[in-house]
Amino acid sequence: MIDLTIGDLKQIAQVLMVANTPISLLKGLLRSSAMTVLERCQPELLLECFEKISTRARQSEIAVALEYALLAAILTRSRDPMNAPVDASRLSWAEDMRAYLSLKPVTNTESMIIRVSPTVQSFQSTSATLFAANGEPLLWRGND
Repeated sequence: MIDLTIGDLKQIAQVLMVANTPISLLKGLLRSSAMTVLERCQPELLLECFEKISTRARQSEIAVALEYALLAAILTRSRDPMNAPVDASRLSWAEDMRAYLSLKPVTNTESMIIRVSPTVQSFQSTSATLFAANGEPLLWRGND
């Protein structure tokens, strides 16, 4: 049995609701109080709970958030997240989370650093568009 509180479940549901990328979801889950509880569980228990939850019909954001939290706990404890023995095919961001964790295993106490190589696109005002190494724009506004 996993002793998550209602507060833990609400917190991970909120993380799921505001996450706009697989990485933001993963980072939010890793910082959650629920992850502290899940990290203390045996891997077999995490897998068992994940299988039970993933085979049920999804009824709420809390159930989906718990499924993602269990997946994150399983993957962060795996030496090889890409080959972790879990079928997460029902979760749309699962493979992106696996791929990210396979690059660098992390725990909720580690800092997750994304290296950004900014390129300035415009010099004509105090506003500029910077681009991250992955090509996504970053917005910066100077003091006007």
